[in-house]
Amino acid sequence: MRRWATRTIPEYREYMDETAKQKGGDTRIALFLFAKISGWIAVPVIVSLYVGNWLDSKFSSGNTFFLLLTACAFVVSLVGIVRAAKEIESNMQRNK
Repeated sequence: MRRWATRTIPEYREYMDETAKQKGGDTRIALFLFAKISGWIAVPVIVSLYVGNWLDSKFSSGNTFFLLLTACAFVVSLVGIVRAAKEIESNMQRNK
């Protein structure tokens, strides 16, 4: 059995589905989805904050890059969350 860190995303999803069916793991699925959605929120925003601060200090532009990249990060987060929700919905429809 391969470790989870070396699996591709589709293999990991199959593994999670099998594990959930074996153990009745609604909690595992919920935690996986929570981590996925939280990642879509946190990662783009944190990256944009650091990159925006760095660009503002490099070009002495006040808060221009900081605000611009943070706004873009919120849009990226929104798109990622919507895509993840659609994927979850299609998986739920398929598993009925």
